[in-house]
Amino acid sequence: SKNSVIEVIVKNEKGTVASEKVHIKNIIDDPNILTKEEAESKWTISYSGGEATISKYIGSEESVVIPYMIGNVKVTSIGINAFANCNSLKRVIIPNGITSIGIRAFSNCSNLISVTIPESVTSIKANAFSGCSSLTSVTIPENVTGIGKDAFSECNSLTNIYFEGAI
Repeated sequence: SKNSVIEVIVKNEKGTVASEKVHIKNIIDDPNILTKEEAESKWTISYSGGEATISKYIGSEESVVIPYMIGNVKVTSIGINAFANCNSLKRVIIPNGITSIGIRAFSNCSNLISVTIPESVTSIKANAFSGCSSLTSVTIPENVTGIGKDAFSECNSLTNIYFEGAI
């Protein structure tokens, strides 16, 4: 968050102008849009065809919001093993715009308790969440047309899977 001072100028229908400096606290930056430098401090990223893939998470936060834009490039997928064995990870928010969650993308994230999968996801690859032993519930959006083998295997605490589409 940032603190800022802005000047508010108001002009009424009679043409009278009033201005006042206003101190604004806690302007929230959009955590889903990062510069290339910001993104590369947390992730290894691969670029292809004007799109980006999160290839590897190199941070250690408990809660992660994956960006949907890096500079002016859309992030469309989470790559193979991108977060695998990341035991610090407890919560992850995948933004709208991501279409694919790669093979073993979150495998063995043993402390992962919450994952938000957006409507844009169409594919959850094999073993994507295997070994996420603390995950208790997951909602699969209606646009998912493919779930790979063992995508949720060894998720011993997983008691609820909600599918928003038709079977």
